Amino acid sequence: MTQLDIVFSLPVAVNFSLKERIVKAKGVVVRKEEDVVSNKFFIAIYFSELKPKDQKILNEFIAYRLKT
Repeated sequence: MTQLDIVFSLPVAVNFSLKERIVKAKGVVVRKEEDVVSNKFFIAIYFSELKPKDQKILNEFIAYRLKT
């Protein structure tokens, strides 16, 4: 099982504009699949530690993406 410290940025809509928000989390890789066409990997990560403020940013991003 591969454990990760993760930092990534997400675009979040704020007052009719997009701003980048930084999310920090700890996670565990739960699935890894190689794309034979591109030689890249698709992974799924379970977030094992996520602060409430980072969870809020992630929720806002998901809500934004579901609307578009």
